[in-house]
Amino acid sequence: MDSILNQTNDRYEILIIDGLSKDETSKIINSYSDPKIKIISEADKGIYDAMNKGIALAKGQWLMFLGSDDQLADDKVLSDIVDVIKDRNEKVIYGNVILRGNTGWGTDGQLYDGKFSIEKLLKKNIAHQALFYHRSVFQECGNYNQLYKICADYDLNLRVAAKFKMHYIDRKIAVFNAGGASTSSRDLNFEQDFSNNIIKYFFKDLYKDTFKGLERKISRYAKLQLRQFKFLSAAYLLLISLYFKIRRHIK
Repeated sequence: MDSILNQTNDRYEILIIDGLSKDETSKIINSYSDPKIKIISEADKGIYDAMNKGIALAKGQWLMFLGSDDQLADDKVLSDIVDVIKDRNEKVIYGNVILRGNTGWGTDGQLYDGKFSIEKLLKKNIAHQALFYHRSVFQECGNYNQLYKICADYDLNLRVAAKFKMHYIDRKIAVFNAGGASTSSRDLNFEQDFSNNIIKYFFKDLYKDTFKGLERKISRYAKLQLRQFKFLSAAYLLLISLYFKIRRHIK
């Protein structure tokens, strides 16, 4: 089950996307007589299918995503984010999450994980519970790729970072409870595609030092482009690979 908080001006709606839970989910939700809470209970194809449904159904301009056992850090989070939105022009705003329980990438009680550069994002993800997206971000970058069962949110953030400036605020946004799929499983499809996806998403910026570690993969991707008769992009990639190689030998 995923809930989508859809912030618009000083109002919000809560969409609860429930994949036909067998527990007390419906009973608990129906105990609240709040018109801002809407539940969609139907079979789905996993976490990111539910999130994509939320994107399609949400009515406002700003969206955030919480898992079924996550919670906002305090009761002023949404109003504070509205103030930030009014003062900024960025389409992506993020802060920190508090971890509850240990994960493969964090420990219980940790504040995760500060401001992200592109270099940092290539190594670890921004928790989706810490993020607020303007609707136009999904229109520009697409929705969650359901091929990635565990890391579609990471894949989305990489696509977003390649196109949008992401504004960081030093604030606790949510409490992230360990034990879900992202803390106990690997996404082999995502891992297999990672390098090629980075090359595709950041294609115009590959000459920057941020991507020098991808020199060999860039060269291999260039050969793939040649086999597909994409000669201009192949030439560009080969030049970048050669540029990094020359710089490495000079040093």
